[in-house]
Amino acid sequence: MHDVKENINVLMNEGQQFKNEGRHIDALKVLDECQQLIKKELGEQAEQLPQVNNEIAIVCNVLSMAHLQKEDYKLCIELLKKAEVFTEDNERLRAITYNNFACVFRKTK
Repeated sequence: MHDVKENINVLMNEGQQFKNEGRHIDALKVLDECQQLIKKELGEQAEQLPQVNNEIAIVCNVLSMAHLQKEDYKLCIELLKKAEVFTEDNERLRAITYNNFACVFRKTK
């Protein structure tokens, strides 16, 4: 159990580092891996899960807006849908995600 929590901390730190460096795709990959590890080893009610879900949602929102600027609307929507799933328990991040959906719809009208 100790090794699992240590691995989770390592992955979370690595994801944060990538995010801080602007390497959002790498951050998303690592955070997804971390989230899967938490669910597999500690279960759906693990105390670490909300934090990693929030981080995934933030990165998805950042990436979606980057792809909106590149007019890659399909990927933008996919990222926002993923963010929406991970914001189930965070109203503030859910509001940001919905605002970003509105940006996409305004741009594509």
